[in-house]
Amino acid sequence: MTPADELRAVAEKLRTLAAEAEADVNTHPYWKSRTAARPDWYANGLRNGFGGPAGELAAALHPGVGAALASLLERAAEHDRAAYVCCDSGPAACTEIVAPALAVARALLGTTDGSPRCRCHNRVGLASEQHENDCPLACDGGPR
Repeated sequence: MTPADELRAVAEKLRTLAAEAEADVNTHPYWKSRTAARPDWYANGLRNGFGGPAGELAAALHPGVGAALASLLERAAEHDRAAYVCCDSGPAACTEIVAPALAVARALLGTTDGSPRCRCHNRVGLASEQHENDCPLACDGGPR
């Protein structure tokens, strides 16, 4: 997978998650509020559900931020594919655009090199070759 592919994959994932979250806010009664205006329902629900700094961070990263971040990552992928001089030595050398975008994309994927990271082996009761359904490696056809 090329860096541009990674960026586009994460952008698509973010765009999907943002749309699904927005649809959930629009349809699920949990999010509705009598004290907050409609644009603030997502943030209000997270602040009430989590509270503290974690709730504030989650509230700040609302679906609109996810969609905007997806667009930013797609622009970085376009930059990488355009073969600008800054990218001639590879995407890691493009410290202005591609490298920071890759760092964000890989943080969202939970990896440092673009390959999926397995979360299963930290869970009690799983052998090293087993993967749970929510594991990124579960789709590789290996044992579960």
